[in-house]
Amino acid sequence: MRLTAALLATLTLLWTVFLAQAVPLTVSRNDAETCVSLTDCDSYVRASRCEFSLDTQSCEAKEAHAGRLATSVTQCKKATAIHAAREWSVAAKADVVWTQIKAHTLDGRPDKADSGRHLTSTWFDHADNKGTSAHMIINAATGLAHVPVKKKTLWIDSDAEGKATHIAHKYTRNQVANICKAALVAGLNTGKSTESVTSGSYAVQTPWGNHICVTVSNVQCYPATTDATAAAPGEKC
Repeated sequence: MRLTAALLATLTLLWTVFLAQAVPLTVSRNDAETCVSLTDCDSYVRASRCEFSLDTQSCEAKEAHAGRLATSVTQCKKATAIHAAREWSVAAKADVVWTQIKAHTLDGRPDKADSGRHLTSTWFDHADNKGTSAHMIINAATGLAHVPVKKKTLWIDSDAEGKATHIAHKYTRNQVANICKAALVAGLNTGKSTESVTSGSYAVQTPWGNHICVTVSNVQCYPATTDATAAAPGEKC
């Protein structure tokens, strides 16, 4: 029996839909770029050359990734949920640590002129530190200063004894807080436990786009140097 044109068109459409569902998504020659462009778990699993990386929490080319890979939508979604919960937990812990070290970092102690005080405003506010301004070195691009005679690095948040009047970038206390918390998150993610900050220096992006190296521990936070770093945010530097 000869198929009518309408029936033939219907069968062709059904066959096309079947093939679309049965055949895995094919990636282009540049697997890495194609995999990165995928944005949902279903796409990761259906792509013949891509999988969801449990290490990077993103879609990766199978051949280029030697780490752990999710092999199903269920695994992918479970891993994503666990990662989101961990990120929330680490951020909350960073907030707690920052609350504990905030006063030391920003204001120091009245009885110790060189304890903490990593803002130019609070550093030079102490009478014992007034004379150190002659030794201060400023990096205008990062908005950071160094007082070699005291081995002190500072976020510039004021005119710094008249020396920083014309620099483009000055920090607010909230900006410093956010930078320190970002560095603390990196320190919490680096060690085996998310309950304690792994002491070290980590790259953090400033409000104006460059990256600076920030040293943190469970008791302190300060700029490691006044120079920008090429390290990506969260990386050790």
